[in-house]
Amino acid sequence: MVNVLSSWLLLLCSSGCADERPLVGELRVCCPRSNMPRSDRHSMAGFDVDVARLVARELSRTFIPGWLPPPERTEIEVSDVSYTLLIKGQCDLQLSVPGEDAIAGIDAITLSAPYYGAAFELIPEEADPDLENWQGTKIAVRANTVAHIVVDRYGLPWTMKRNTDKIIASVTSGEAEAGLVWGPDLAPSRTKPNAAFEAPSALRWNQHMAAKASDGVLIEDINAVMSEERITEEIQ
Repeated sequence: MVNVLSSWLLLLCSSGCADERPLVGELRVCCPRSNMPRSDRHSMAGFDVDVARLVARELSRTFIPGWLPPPERTEIEVSDVSYTLLIKGQCDLQLSVPGEDAIAGIDAITLSAPYYGAAFELIPEEADPDLENWQGTKIAVRANTVAHIVVDRYGLPWTMKRNTDKIIASVTSGEAEAGLVWGPDLAPSRTKPNAAFEAPSALRWNQHMAAKASDGVLIEDINAVMSEERITEEIQ
């Protein structure tokens, strides 16, 4: 399991890194245009933007972003993320793809080895982290997510909310004693999660890069880059 990036506040070397190797082409990367902390078109910032720059640097290519509308996620594994630009060859790479389930039935796409992990977080900071022996009152969850399924399976009392902001508000107001929030969505809110909470396997995923299946050489090159210890240290 790749290290879970709970806070998502990572410092990566970007385009300012010294590199005197000649560029051999472009690396066109599909990024959501407004989906922090992953990417943001206005600021040209975010974790995936920095990772894309790093990969382009290591492959001696020029990073060219291609901006996608942000997804409206219903399930972590299955969302309305579009792979159209990637499949049509208008992008070479798409990041933060949560495993094979996310591209089920799309034979035109292949995935890299995982390059980071992400999980649900428990709020507030002082919440009881033991879900299996939960003695508290309601837990706020987003509708139709695996967090909803997990708390229901545990037989825990829950209240359903439309989005992360509503979950946080429910906990803040006292309507719910705790909330389960997808880590990447929690980071921009500056709400501190419970550091002692260890998400069960059903609530955490490895994230991959995606390329066209016909461009397997690119994925092989990326896997080689991301397996280097110095690169691993740079993105942690």
